[in-house]
Amino acid sequence: MDIVAHIRQLLVLHDCVIVPDFGGFVANYQPAEIDFERHVFSPPSKRISFNRNLSGNDGLLVGYISERQGMGYVDARRAVSGFVKEVKDRLEKGAPFHFEDIGRFQYDNRHNLQFEPDNTRNYLIGSYGLSRFTATPLEDYDVRKKIRKFRDQPPAGKRPAGKTLRRVLIAIPVLVALALIPLKTHYLDDLNLDFSSFQWLQKKEAVTEQTATPGETARYSDDVEEGRKEETQPVMEEKEIPVEETPEEPLPAPAANRYYLIAGSFRLAENARTLKDELASEGYPSEILEAGNGYLRVSMSAFDNKEEALQSLQRIRQQPGRQSVWLLKNQ
Repeated sequence: MDIVAHIRQLLVLHDCVIVPDFGGFVANYQPAEIDFERHVFSPPSKRISFNRNLSGNDGLLVGYISERQGMGYVDARRAVSGFVKEVKDRLEKGAPFHFEDIGRFQYDNRHNLQFEPDNTRNYLIGSYGLSRFTATPLEDYDVRKKIRKFRDQPPAGKRPAGKTLRRVLIAIPVLVALALIPLKTHYLDDLNLDFSSFQWLQKKEAVTEQTATPGETARYSDDVEEGRKEETQPVMEEKEIPVEETPEEPLPAPAANRYYLIAGSFRLAENARTLKDELASEGYPSEILEAGNGYLRVSMSAFDNKEEALQSLQRIRQQPGRQSVWLLKNQ
């Protein structure tokens, strides 16, 4: 039976383990240490010492052996006593006795029992996994040496004047071009662009309904589709087409409580008539309506019933180039 192994296990759990008729091992807390000369770092530990006056049987070691070995208390007490007799006999013969990972016992010249602890094992459970290590000293760093080294370097060469002049000459035309571009923005006004055809990019297919009073600009209903602007669709300035002046017939005003499918909105009457004629050639009962804000709206169809107007709007929007058609309700 390995009695020393049971003593080691008890030293982890207790600060004092007594071997009856021999003495007691006392574990004292030792904080972490740093050896600045050897650069050694030691974690917190238990330092083991021995007191031969603690020889009374407190039952800790015997009871632990009895439980671990599954034997009776009397048999465990007899095993401990046999172990103590073996230790004393060897010491009396002048030979040392070594408790593995605990320490070494031996009589001195005056027959005094001496104990030399073995510090290779740490019995402090809170330092489990921590070991002693040696750190590598850092090399001294002198900032002044670095500065001197920097000052000894030759000054960096200056940039040739020819390269700088070349870059300035290249930059001048670029700056002049950037200054003249804003003055040429009127060219965009001469383009007859119609952005209504881009409305098909919108993900929502919700029908937009407007309510307008005679002589006022119609606005979209907020509960149909959010984020829509006041006017029907983006309208660009059209080019004036030179035509012979003919007396213009008065345009009809939108009838009250009717629903109109608006295909376009223009400032120039000629462009509105052109779209009206195109729609009429396709079989739509188109007409031109005054918006009251300077625009002329071209209607494809008109309905007295809202449901019929919505159904027709859905069918027309499925046709190529008709995604921008919208619904106007006149009151």
